[in-house]
Amino acid sequence: MGERQASGEILIVEIDPKSIDALKQWPWPRRLHAQALNALSERDPRLIAFDVDFSSRQSPEDDAALSRALQSTKATTVLAAFEQASAVEGRSIAALPLPALRSRAFIGNANVRPDPDGAVRTYPVAAEIAGQLRPSLATLTAEANVQRASEILIDYSIDPASIPRLSFIDLLRGDVAVSAIQGKRILIGATAIELGDRYHIPGRGLLPGVVVQALAAETMLLPAPPIPLPRTASALVALLIGIALAAMFGRQRHFLAAAFMTAAATILSTYWVDQTFGAVLNLAIPTLIWGGLFVSGLALEVRLLLKKRELLNPVTDLPNRRLLERELMKEEHRALALVRVQGYDRIASAFGVDAAQMLILSLARLISVRSQDAPVYQLSNNLLAVLLDPARTDPEIWFAGVEMNLRQGVSADDIRADIRVVAGFDLAGPEADPNSSPIDRALLALSQAEEGKRRLGLSGGQQDRDGEQWRVGLAATLRKAIEAGHLRLTFQPKMCIGTGEVTHVEALVRWLDPERGPIFPDQFIPLAEANGSISDLTRFVVAEAADMIARLRANGLTTGVAVNISTNDLADPAFVEFVAETLRRTGIPPDALTLEITETGLIEGRTEALVSARRLKALGLRLSIDDYGTGQSTMAYVEQFPADELKIDMSFVMRMTDDRANAILVKSAIDLGHALGLSVVAEGVETAGILTALREQRCDYAQGYHISRPLEADDLFTYLSASREGVLRSAA
Repeated sequence: MGERQASGEILIVEIDPKSIDALKQWPWPRRLHAQALNALSERDPRLIAFDVDFSSRQSPEDDAALSRALQSTKATTVLAAFEQASAVEGRSIAALPLPALRSRAFIGNANVRPDPDGAVRTYPVAAEIAGQLRPSLATLTAEANVQRASEILIDYSIDPASIPRLSFIDLLRGDVAVSAIQGKRILIGATAIELGDRYHIPGRGLLPGVVVQALAAETMLLPAPPIPLPRTASALVALLIGIALAAMFGRQRHFLAAAFMTAAATILSTYWVDQTFGAVLNLAIPTLIWGGLFVSGLALEVRLLLKKRELLNPVTDLPNRRLLERELMKEEHRALALVRVQGYDRIASAFGVDAAQMLILSLARLISVRSQDAPVYQLSNNLLAVLLDPARTDPEIWFAGVEMNLRQGVSADDIRADIRVVAGFDLAGPEADPNSSPIDRALLALSQAEEGKRRLGLSGGQQDRDGEQWRVGLAATLRKAIEAGHLRLTFQPKMCIGTGEVTHVEALVRWLDPERGPIFPDQFIPLAEANGSISDLTRFVVAEAADMIARLRANGLTTGVAVNISTNDLADPAFVEFVAETLRRTGIPPDALTLEITETGLIEGRTEALVSARRLKALGLRLSIDDYGTGQSTMAYVEQFPADELKIDMSFVMRMTDDRANAILVKSAIDLGHALGLSVVAEGVETAGILTALREQRCDYAQGYHISRPLEADDLFTYLSASREGVLRSAA
């Protein structure tokens, strides 16, 4: 089937880089969307649909402006609703337009659901959001009445470039003719790469979400939109093909086999043509019957090809999970290592999905070389697996070798990228729990490593059992360690990039156990969260940080101190009262204390986090969004959270000078923070080159070993005094 042109009925109004740059701010005030709606209405469109999140409140004036525009337009209007999975199991978060807006427009489900391999092939005709079944955005845009199925196959033979587009800023400036809009179905949405919302499309690479919505609407405008083949039809075709193949292997039944294959091919092709082209069916049947005869001669090759696709990744040709599971069914005991590429979405966005998969293939070859040429399996776009001899493999040494090779970067064709990985090992062997598979255990070890910000996780074997006993003992002694004074704070400076002055430090908790020695935060903090002692730990750190601020003030230093808090703390109303009491006890200025919560934590406790954060903000404290870039928070939600500061996760900052994708993400985060009126801190500043790059991008603060290592309390006073004198001398 050749490429076809779009109908011309649908016009995309792009929220593109040109518009963002011209308007000098983001997010846009809602009055700009109202102006766009009015400008479109004056040109008599058939329908206007917004693929934009209007679920959060802005100023009453801006919200009222959009409401008035919706009420006054004569065109049919559609607003987008979204629903995303919450980190809390069994819950989801619905984002509906504000009540004053949704009462004046149709509401369309804007969710797009990729397949397990990350590609988008199907599109829902309707979906349930907040307990109500709603037509999808494309369904309403096409004014379609698709009753045959709950979803359609998007027709990707339609050339996305043939869909007319108009820049948002050109619309506001009036640089568009009436004829370009009159009678058209208008879709308004983001195409700027820095705004995200991009999906992998088979044969097309990454496309903006609004373009996917437009392609789905174009598909629904066809006389008979294609729908997925029902399982019953697939089973019938498979049965006929199976009988034909059996007949082919019966030496004297070639003619019968050809007849069966012709019938099977005709049924399959006729069904597909009917669902895809409708009226073309009558012309296609004679051709399909003769084509069936040709198919019969290729039946065996088709069978082998299907078998190959069943067991191999279609892009890299690496063996897949199904083949790994077969290998694991063998009796011999082997260790399973899973290796996950971090930041894969950024790599795919920067270089394209096909190039990213070629980089994954190069990584697989590297892992194979480190594993005595063992085959490497690809379980998903960014997850590889290899089976190793447990008697000859030390996981720490093996993974260190992989990381050492990765320091040189990974190349594919003319592309070179720095790739970071995390690994999980299953070493359980014969004594493993029969209710869990090696893959599940290795995935659990990998996830635990990621949660603890470690590079390697282990599961199974004596080492794991000993480690579990150690962790249980550790959790039991944490409260006693706080009471005994075995925990202390160190402080890492945050430098103002513009002046070189250190105005804030971050408090980091350290545990020196008399028997175990130093215990790292990534070991005991997850345990504290799991066993409920995180509240005691956080209150200890907040109290110590407040006391340090009081000491600093007594010595003439106005340096602020930041403290990390968990989602559990933010959701606890008693925590707010504790902070208020600590401020009263120490008498410190509230804005000298900053509370940092991770972006992921905000998403997990969305409603509770906002309520508690506003109470803390009312006390006068500073609030910071930590590890920005590692979660999936929407821009609208970041805008709602009463933050003063945005901290970019070190995993992006550390590689920004030698990885284009990371550099783009850091620049986008800085621009977002400034657009929202927040100061921006970059963590992980390890080199002078990174600091220079951040200065060029107008980042506000830098934190990392290039600025200073974490300091003991007494050393902090010396450092701050020297830093202040240096700044004063340079100013003089």
